[in-house]
Amino acid sequence: MIWHHIFSPFPYFLFVFIRRGTGENLYFNLYGFVQSAAHLYVLRFLLGVAEAGFFPGILLYFTYWFRKRERAIATSVLILALPIGSIIGAPLSTWIMDVVQWGGLSGWRWMFILEGIPAVVLGIVVLFYLTNTPKQAKWLTKEESDWLEGELEKERVESKRVNKTTKKEMLKDIKVWQLTLVYFANYTAMYGLGFWLPSIVKSLTENVSSNLQIGWITMIPALVGMISLLFMGWNASRTNSHRIHIVISFLIALIGFGASAFGTGR
Repeated sequence: MIWHHIFSPFPYFLFVFIRRGTGENLYFNLYGFVQSAAHLYVLRFLLGVAEAGFFPGILLYFTYWFRKRERAIATSVLILALPIGSIIGAPLSTWIMDVVQWGGLSGWRWMFILEGIPAVVLGIVVLFYLTNTPKQAKWLTKEESDWLEGELEKERVESKRVNKTTKKEMLKDIKVWQLTLVYFANYTAMYGLGFWLPSIVKSLTENVSSNLQIGWITMIPALVGMISLLFMGWNASRTNSHRIHIVISFLIALIGFGASAFGTGR
């Protein structure tokens, strides 16, 4: 992978975590100066630039610690952060919006400011706890680290034999661009749902009278997602059929998004 030849995980993740947190805080603070929708679009773009390297970097980091057969479940556990974040964040965010009005700032501004702080704190924690490779981990015995490094090295040798080994060859490979398109479409749908789900919930019922109630309702899809993530990751690793699991997941999402277009609401 390109990142493997450019970055070491330790300083890279420290940089990304702190950059993501400080970028978000700057973005949130600049809301006070927003005068138009165009300003919001520009700030959201800059936020995307600040956080773009996090998830690809984590996937690369997994290749230093997990064998191929174990990465699906490891990735599933990682992505659990999304539904867990929704379960905790949805009611918390809406509570902040309704209750916190410090310093004359609106609740929604404090929501963004307060929720950007943990990323900065986590960046400092990474400085002390993140280990690049198994052989550098003090909490593994030499026998354990040697065995894991040997297993991973076998996979790297096989990967070099099968995959492209230069950045130029990677960029010329049609499969790279196909996967890029799938990744783009997936995150477009995911972010679209995440951004608009509270508005959709509010439009579907007249019985919701507060932001906090909306937050509790938006937890439901996240709870279902947690179960699905763990099952799909576990079953894909167990059966070694990752492609079919991805196809099934996207088909379910396609049906869900398609059906939502015909839902009744204001």
